[in-house]
Amino acid sequence: MEGQRRLQTHCRSCIMEDIIRQEGKIIGMLLPDYENCNYEEKTISLSFCVSEWELNRIGILHSGIIAAAFDYTTDILARFFAEGKFTPLIGSEIKYIRPLERGDKLLVHVKALSVGREILHFAIEGRNFITGNLTASGSTIFCFSDTRS
Repeated sequence: MEGQRRLQTHCRSCIMEDIIRQEGKIIGMLLPDYENCNYEEKTISLSFCVSEWELNRIGILHSGIIAAAFDYTTDILARFFAEGKFTPLIGSEIKYIRPLERGDKLLVHVKALSVGREILHFAIEGRNFITGNLTASGSTIFCFSDTRS
């Protein structure tokens, strides 16, 4: 139960701090919402409301916004396991399946598949919050580093 409480506190505090610290930047503009987490399953879920500024020229959510939401959500879980170490992203792959439109909500669910001494591997799903339809899926790999170089 202690691990679950620590993960939940970590997720909520990261989001609150990042929205304030990154005001006017992409994360501050995406306004992520905490949905849930599970320490035993090594998962977290955040949601993101689709706004007008996030749409591409044909009126659907820009793929770069989905990538940013995926990156941010996995980063929160990576930071939890890193325990203060720097966690640069070293690989990312995303498949775009169904569009989201203005007013929709993207639910991003991340699961840590492997947490090693140096590498973290995550699976990611993006779903329409209302319908549950899969909108995108992917994976990312982060590494632990003592420095930013």
